[in-house]
Amino acid sequence: MTNYKKTDDIMNLPTDKEHLYWTKDKIVREIDNPEMQKHITYMKNYEINKNTLCVYNFFEDPIKGKYFSCIFDVALGIVFSTQSSAALVESLIRKGIYPSYFAQKEASRRLDFNHFNSIIVGYGLYFTTRGTTTRRFHLLALHHMKDYHMLDSTVSVFTTLAINGFKYEFELDDCHQQLPTLLNHGLYLYKSVHNSLLDHLHAHTHHERLKSSLVNNEDHLIQHHKDINFVATLSDVIEQTFSAWLSRVNYELNICMDWAFLNIKFL
Repeated sequence: MTNYKKTDDIMNLPTDKEHLYWTKDKIVREIDNPEMQKHITYMKNYEINKNTLCVYNFFEDPIKGKYFSCIFDVALGIVFSTQSSAALVESLIRKGIYPSYFAQKEASRRLDFNHFNSIIVGYGLYFTTRGTTTRRFHLLALHHMKDYHMLDSTVSVFTTLAINGFKYEFELDDCHQQLPTLLNHGLYLYKSVHNSLLDHLHAHTHHERLKSSLVNNEDHLIQHHKDINFVATLSDVIEQTFSAWLSRVNYELNICMDWAFLNIKFL
């Protein structure tokens, strides 16, 4: 079960001015700050949910030797988890993908995107600062982000939409050097999904926060030379997957029949 509650119901993030801007170094410094303890939660089995803002990766240098990620969650506050950012994303892929992680990757490939960094869920878009196949990425909920800028080629700062009147900034290091391009690809993929699949299903997930977030910011969306019908892509992927499954079943069945025939023949 996820930890989601509306932002108006509960908020455990610090609201003093000095704790609206975060970096990895600051997280390490603040974990033992007595004044911060009321905002800190320790969890083994955290699940990415609608309250998740940002996941910092500490896989290569875990905090206190055991916390591989630090999550900023509107309701829970600052969460230290023994799960890595990659493990959290793997769990998200298993439980919350809309409509299919593999279809999204296939759509990305058909758009000639060299990397896959974005994960679309029913309520928004998550973005990894490196490819999902590595364990070095941070994770951003772009549906909660208002804007971003680059400090240098590998360091970015993302600013949230106002959360109960407060905006938070997350400085992320070790980002992919082509992060602006990858972000643009993710936004375009999200737009493709909503323009085809959601219209096809007569679904509607937009609300006021989504309308003013990065996922609907045309300033960061560059038109691509290719367009894609996500419904067709999803259908193709499902058909290919089902055909592969049938082939495997047929192969296993044939082996079983051969084995039975040989045993009967030589009795």
